[in-house]
Amino acid sequence: MSLGKGGTVADALTQYRDTSYPLATLVGEVGRGAIALPDIQRPFVWHNTQVRNLFDSLYRGFPIGQVMFWETGAELETRTIGTGPKNSVPRLVIVDGQQRLTAVYAVMTGTNVVDEKYRERELKLAFRPRDGRFDVPTAATKNDPDYVPDITELFQTSSSRRTVNRFLERLEVARSNTLQDEEADRLAEAIDRLASVQQFPIQVVELNAGIDEESVADVFVRINSEGTELDQADFLLTLMSVWAPEGRKELELFAKSCTTPPASGTDRTAFNHHIQAGPDQLVRVTVAAAFGRGRLRSAYQVLRGKSADTGEASTEQRRENYAQLARAQKRVLDLHNWHEFLRAIEAAGFRSGKQVLSRFALLATYALWLEGRQRGVAARLRQNLISRWFFMSQVTGRYSGSSETQFDRDLRLLAESNGPEGWTSVLEEALALQMSEDFFRNRLTSNLDARSWRNRALNAYEASLVIHEAPMLFSPTGETVASRLDPQVVTVRGVERHHLFPKAWVRRTFGVSGHALNALADRPANASWVDWIENSEISDRPPTDYFNVHAARLTAEQLVKQTWLHALPDGWHEMDYDSFLGARRILMAEVIEQGYARLRDRSRGLT
Repeated sequence: MSLGKGGTVADALTQYRDTSYPLATLVGEVGRGAIALPDIQRPFVWHNTQVRNLFDSLYRGFPIGQVMFWETGAELETRTIGTGPKNSVPRLVIVDGQQRLTAVYAVMTGTNVVDEKYRERELKLAFRPRDGRFDVPTAATKNDPDYVPDITELFQTSSSRRTVNRFLERLEVARSNTLQDEEADRLAEAIDRLASVQQFPIQVVELNAGIDEESVADVFVRINSEGTELDQADFLLTLMSVWAPEGRKELELFAKSCTTPPASGTDRTAFNHHIQAGPDQLVRVTVAAAFGRGRLRSAYQVLRGKSADTGEASTEQRRENYAQLARAQKRVLDLHNWHEFLRAIEAAGFRSGKQVLSRFALLATYALWLEGRQRGVAARLRQNLISRWFFMSQVTGRYSGSSETQFDRDLRLLAESNGPEGWTSVLEEALALQMSEDFFRNRLTSNLDARSWRNRALNAYEASLVIHEAPMLFSPTGETVASRLDPQVVTVRGVERHHLFPKAWVRRTFGVSGHALNALADRPANASWVDWIENSEISDRPPTDYFNVHAARLTAEQLVKQTWLHALPDGWHEMDYDSFLGARRILMAEVIEQGYARLRDRSRGLT
């Protein structure tokens, strides 16, 4: 086994140690803050049955897997803020086994956890001594004298005798007679056995503070039976749990706020219809805003306070870097900034997360917006440039593939520029290069030749319809696509992507089904936007049957407008399928080009 580049077995032995601790010791160390357990604040994703099975394994003496810790190198440091029992910086952070240790800690101490929707949740277990059965508590177990209704009480006293006596007395009252000594001893022994799981030895791997995060990830993957990967955001959040717990908590609260609609008109949260940002996503924006870095790996080194020259960590440098991170995070989590930025995304034609294929692009664009605001770029100009940037990043896939590399490159270009003019110039030059005539004439048309409606070019076309204030296809009232895409408008049936050549027709005509049918029918150029009433009337009829009927409901002016916006070739309803797709791709690319041009034209005169 090797750790890091060029590592040997001898190196490995100096960088980790294999040991074991009684379960009670680990719970106690978490309680006093010597072991950082982030998942007490982070969403706990285990089901109650998994917690039950964990304690069943402990009770029966089955192995539950080892836990991996990473030394922080902070034994001599203490926090200067707070007077509670956890006023010391943790000596260890947990890398593997968070859910297991969280479950044990929560049950044994009665501490609530937070679920994936950021709601507080109790972890309670009931225990039936006569057969060693664990159950998630219900009204039935609470009222059943055969159960210890909540095992937490067993671990909160120095002796299990009180719980044993209370259980036996309750059982005797229910049975209206005294228990035989043999049965009473057997039940008491079962309860004592449950209490003794506190001494269950947990296998622990402790990684030395000097090991780098790449090696930690390698060890984790090799040890973890599921092969789960750790990403850089995991490491940054782990570091924040140690060195900036208040900042980590602020990230968690903001993430929770993203899922919580305002309770009233005066209330304000981070809730929006584009993204429910998690702490791992928000920390990426914070790192970009603080240090101008798009790669989280390089930010990790900064937050460990490492010197670029010696590679040694400096306490003073670390504190300075975390102060810089805290200042940036304040801007990132500012609700005014957040919602102003999201208005720019809406102005680009993207009304909800359903239209956003790349959340990375959205967060990267937010970092650029923050940089523009920090430099004092005029608000209207900044909003317009960011609208165009997000539109460009979605339709070109700028942040797909090597997303961190491209993001880092963009940030470095900005770092080399000066003032608001520099910020504006960098973005304008990149937009001109990406949104070129060649892109619209060739690459975009090619991107529309896909086999799925989950397609960035199709989403950009949809956004363009919003920018153009396009009516729904065949709508005689002129109701717009934008109005039906608005997630805040509640309707019985909303906007629907409709197959211009119905899927049933494709099945009959080409004799295909299953995946082959989807790949043929769900071409981006076969999608349009109609109201559900028109869609239900069209059903599986071919265009030669339904087009003239619905076109007759429109005025000549409406028909011309809808034909262009919905990119319908002349005589399309009588074309063969392949010819129709090829002709419509060209027209869709023109609508997208004109949609972007309309955004660009709005920038004229803005300063």
